[in-house]
Amino acid sequence: MRRKNGNEDEGAMDSLLDTMTNVVGILVIVLVVTQLGVGDAVSRITESIKVDPEEFEAKKNKLVVLKQTKVNLKLEVAQLKKDVNQDEAEVSLELEQLKKKHSQELLDLANLKKQNLSIKTVIEQAESEKEKRKEIEAKIKDSLAEAASLKAKLDQTPEREVMPGREMRLPDPRPAPPGLIPFRFICYNNRIYPFNDFSALQKIADERAKGLKGRLRFDPVKGIDPDRFIKDFSRSPIRNKNVELAVTKHPDGRPRISFTPLERGGAAVRDIDRKGTRFNKDLAALDSSRYYLEFWVCGDSYDVYMSARAKAEALNLAVGWLPQPAGWKYTSVLQGIRLGPPPKPAVASKKPPAAPPAKPSPPKKPANVID
Repeated sequence: MRRKNGNEDEGAMDSLLDTMTNVVGILVIVLVVTQLGVGDAVSRITESIKVDPEEFEAKKNKLVVLKQTKVNLKLEVAQLKKDVNQDEAEVSLELEQLKKKHSQELLDLANLKKQNLSIKTVIEQAESEKEKRKEIEAKIKDSLAEAASLKAKLDQTPEREVMPGREMRLPDPRPAPPGLIPFRFICYNNRIYPFNDFSALQKIADERAKGLKGRLRFDPVKGIDPDRFIKDFSRSPIRNKNVELAVTKHPDGRPRISFTPLERGGAAVRDIDRKGTRFNKDLAALDSSRYYLEFWVCGDSYDVYMSARAKAEALNLAVGWLPQPAGWKYTSVLQGIRLGPPPKPAVASKKPPAAPPAKPSPPKKPANVID
């Protein structure tokens, strides 16, 4: 590589020195111009901000006055707040007194309304009694007129022939033939119902009670809440086309279930001789060597019982009946559950009481009887 000469290096340095000198000169010129402009600006600002002593003194006095005004306003605001608080307390007291007065007036008004209603009720009752009395008097007149008319018709009516009495066999219990199974019917409201429908609902009720017993909370002291159990048990009815079931509480803790025969269920007297009815199908399916009929008869159902009995005897079926008292309804115990607190355990006495002398037991009656 060829080495540069010294003259070329000196020429380059001269050019750099000239450039720097020019830059410095330009900066000096700019600085001088800037200083001159700043000086002029300061002079102009100083000339424009000349303050008049009188005007300054006036503004100073005005500032003092404004400060004093501010102090006075603060005092007035504090006084106003105090007055407002006092007025609010007085207004609240007056408002409370007005509320009490208004409440008393409302109470007085309610009492007056009650008195007016009582007077109005007495007047209405008097008017109602007056109208009822008029109606009763009119009914009595009509009844007397009707009685006179019936008496006249009775005098003109010839005597009717007395119908022969109906044969009614009273119960004469005697043992059923050995080995016969009772097939039961309930005669209620002059209709006949198969007992199998009652026992089928009994099974459904026992299963529901068993399920509820597992779901309900058992309190060791209070046991199962009777009201909660009956409410949950009765949430959906248990019935079929012949009978409906209901559950009730009992003092011994074992709930009872009652069966109500439905009006349109069972068979009426006119259905006894009709072919194809359930009653006739049940009788036709019975074997007289294995079953006998047992009728539980309410006092309003002798007609249907007599018709059913005649039908059964025509099929050579043994028949028995059990008359029931007025208002009787078939009831049973709900199995597998006890409501309320559990029974207290019996405390064994130290000395058992002496057993009384044994009495001869009366002869045992047969469980299955027929007429």
